[in-house]
Amino acid sequence: MKGLMKYGLLLIISIACIKCYFLSKEWEEKRIVKKEITYTSNIASEVFMVWGINYSQLPPEEFRPQGSYVKAGLVYTKLNIVDGQFKTAISLPNKTILNYWMVSRKDKKGNSIDIWDTGGAGKESFFVTFSDEVFFKPGYFIFLAGFLPLLLLYLFNQQRSDSIIDDKRYKVSEYIPELDSIRAIAVLLVIFHHWLPKDSLLNILPNGSLGVNIFFVISGYLITAILLRSKKQVESSVLDISTVFKNFYVRRTLRIFPIYYLVLIILLLAENPTVKEDGIYYFTYTANFLFYSKQFFSNLSHFWSLAVEEQFYLLWPWLIILVNRKLLPYLIALFLIIGISSNYIFTGSGYWVFVLTPACFDSFAIGAFLSYLVVYRQDIISKIRPLYSIILFFVLVIFILSLYNYTFLPIRTIHSLLAVTIIYYCLFVNNSLVANYVLKNKWLIRIGRISYGMYLYHFFTPVILLWIVKNLASVGLDLSFDAYIPSSLKSTVGFLKELLFLIFVCTVSWLLIEKPLNNLKKKFEYKPILKSTSYGIDTFVPTEIEPVKKV
Repeated sequence: MKGLMKYGLLLIISIACIKCYFLSKEWEEKRIVKKEITYTSNIASEVFMVWGINYSQLPPEEFRPQGSYVKAGLVYTKLNIVDGQFKTAISLPNKTILNYWMVSRKDKKGNSIDIWDTGGAGKESFFVTFSDEVFFKPGYFIFLAGFLPLLLLYLFNQQRSDSIIDDKRYKVSEYIPELDSIRAIAVLLVIFHHWLPKDSLLNILPNGSLGVNIFFVISGYLITAILLRSKKQVESSVLDISTVFKNFYVRRTLRIFPIYYLVLIILLLAENPTVKEDGIYYFTYTANFLFYSKQFFSNLSHFWSLAVEEQFYLLWPWLIILVNRKLLPYLIALFLIIGISSNYIFTGSGYWVFVLTPACFDSFAIGAFLSYLVVYRQDIISKIRPLYSIILFFVLVIFILSLYNYTFLPIRTIHSLLAVTIIYYCLFVNNSLVANYVLKNKWLIRIGRISYGMYLYHFFTPVILLWIVKNLASVGLDLSFDAYIPSSLKSTVGFLKELLFLIFVCTVSWLLIEKPLNNLKKKFEYKPILKSTSYGIDTFVPTEIEPVKKV
């Protein structure tokens, strides 16, 4: 009887959430949005706005400003002069499109004129969409209808355990090669986005943003796990705080800075105009602020995400190490909320908000939450596994809906949920054809190891390859082989040549620069309490999964 009541309560919650969805959607459609229309004219002393809604409809009378009149199926509204500009306020239902023309009726001397402004050459009219984004969209209730019952079901059956490190169901694996495969997939998605036409079959997904967000989640998971392990060492007096911070930042510097600054110095010596003009932003890892303020992308556009990661590294270690352990879940939740809400707070900048670091906090926080569970709450990890298929199904549905612009969560959050679900699979499921033939593929693993170089270099290697081929052709050595390639395959073969050249360059970079410097990190090892992975973190996997041998 008690079990029946429990499941009945969960059903009622789901029904209530669905009902709230329809009510809130109805409210959103009826919501009135007010916008100020402004117009500037150097010749007119009297201007009328001639307008309609949704391109061909006459707005209801209650939405017409006082003094307006209708002529030829359009509304004429006289604009007021305020601070040298012509202005009026229009209120319309949410998601209404306002299309209008500006008509100058009198010049500065008071003479009658009739000059129509359609918004510029080639435009039929001005138009404004009346939409006012609110944080809690109706679609959230659909998400809650599925998520809340699962959460409550867990709470009903919860048995708190601070850690079950000694539980026989878990043991430590030396290496998780699948994480390198995920990195490889992420960097290939970014390359597809930048190198291939938008209508390419390989670009059917939002590859650019998806790849970058996967990188953010991986960073959130790995960096937080390193820091949590160090935090446990500090609490047990194995390490002091100064050593933790020194080791962390030295190791990050050895991994990230060398080839990053090598690229910038080469571009500076080559008198690259972008680096010459705005070099201070690139050298200080603040390129994302440059793109946000100017609302444009340079030929170093991919540097924005590297700037975001570095800014995250400057802030996150201090919070994780210094904040009380009991408050860590709340800290991670706060960053998740900041990341999601930033997409609505900075609405004035529209598209460009996504390059700001706070707008990326949700990706880092989602990865960080998984590492928190791995280190401190493995009881939850074990309870998630039986529900993994259901959770994966929900995440895939949310992701597919986002492809059709039904996004009740920010796109980055949706991508991050998909990424963390895949990471969980690598750590705790990892027993299917997908794992054996995709995530454990040795070529993907190798690409994952050089993925940082591939991300950094991929804007430049096609240009370098073209320069090499042209110079060799000038001395009679044709390496393009265009004469032997059918015209229908030239673009495909060209893409493959550029990709192979990129992999070659990155492999050389790894062997000659990155790997030797990476080896210096051994001098700044964290003293492990537990056996650590090649990434310097403690990873727990179920005992029925055989640990993967080092590749």
